[in-house]
Amino acid sequence: MAVFATAMTMAVFAAAGRTQSLDRISRQVRVAPAKVVPDRVSSPALMAAVPLVQVASPIKGESVVTSLTPADERIVASRIKLLPLVRASGGNPGLFKGIVRQQSPAGPEAQLKAFVLPGGSLARGSDGLFATTIRVGVADIANLGGAGGKLGDPITFQVLEEGMATPAEIVVDRVSPPFKSFAIATRSPLDEVIVHVVSSFDPNGVPVTLSVAPELRVATSRSTIDAFGLEDVDVQVTSLGSKALAGRPVAFRASPSGYLTDADAVFDARGTAHARLRSAAPGKTRIIVSSPGVAEVETGVEFQLPILTAMASLFGSLIGGVLRFQGSHRRRWARDLGVSLLTGILVFAMYVVGIRTLPFTFSVTVGAAFVFVVSALGAYLGIALLTRQPAGAKPAAA
Repeated sequence: MAVFATAMTMAVFAAAGRTQSLDRISRQVRVAPAKVVPDRVSSPALMAAVPLVQVASPIKGESVVTSLTPADERIVASRIKLLPLVRASGGNPGLFKGIVRQQSPAGPEAQLKAFVLPGGSLARGSDGLFATTIRVGVADIANLGGAGGKLGDPITFQVLEEGMATPAEIVVDRVSPPFKSFAIATRSPLDEVIVHVVSSFDPNGVPVTLSVAPELRVATSRSTIDAFGLEDVDVQVTSLGSKALAGRPVAFRASPSGYLTDADAVFDARGTAHARLRSAAPGKTRIIVSSPGVAEVETGVEFQLPILTAMASLFGSLIGGVLRFQGSHRRRWARDLGVSLLTGILVFAMYVVGIRTLPFTFSVTVGAAFVFVVSALGAYLGIALLTRQPAGAKPAAA
């Protein structure tokens, strides 16, 4: 109980200290030199040229802006962040510089602090655009947390980036809440997008950084490959918002068939990952890629009957056998030709699964011509290829 009472006492004193600090700032603002706010957004240079004047009380329909010291800016910012609706937004508000003073319709002077609340991450919509919202509002530091009243002089906010905001301008005519919202949309985001919200009293404005919601894209080097394990295809998954995904786990799976090999377990520093898919029985299969916290993506690959490959291997083996036994008068010529033909087909099948029996290195390892040549050489060189030491293998111990 003593610890609880102590904590409560400290919280009361801290709250009282914050209130006293705001009261002090409010009193100082009333006597500090100010600049008359122009009707429209001007350039920072023009705003800097506006002279400082001593304002006892702003006249009706006019606003003046007073600068704060960096320390006082931090005090006001800490109080704005504690407002329930600001905390509930989950965002870190971006605050405009200075305090805007104006006469409220109810009579007392309003001392306004303007701020921006970023929305969520930019996410792709059905139209292909990446979109989110940002909200703008004002708080009266002289009545912080009180009921929102109507402003004597509405404040206009604008997003500098042309074409990214809807609407292009927003007019706030009440102490927030409610907030007013810009809809932000962009077609070609990188890892993040920065927009600048300005107003007539602060043409330098507030930069708002919007991150891109992580999104996966998966693609294959080919959409159709030969079935029965004769071919494989490279699978590459890339990500938007790659800074967020670098180093994150990634999983590949094939459904209903197919064999995944050499699959990366995590995204690399560029937000990409790779795997290889080897075919199974003929039919269509899906490659599904997932990562925690990101929507799954998939692409399709078709495993086709290897008719062209089979014909190339059979024809190559036949040609190789004929060349080997041409001119032979042996009575078992037909049997030997058949053995050579089977040998050619087997040598190619062994090549597919990674067993290299031919004493050659090929610079091209795809296509019907490659299948034809491997099978023909296998048939021509004969069954002795199946008993030779595979390239790179260690000799058997004596």
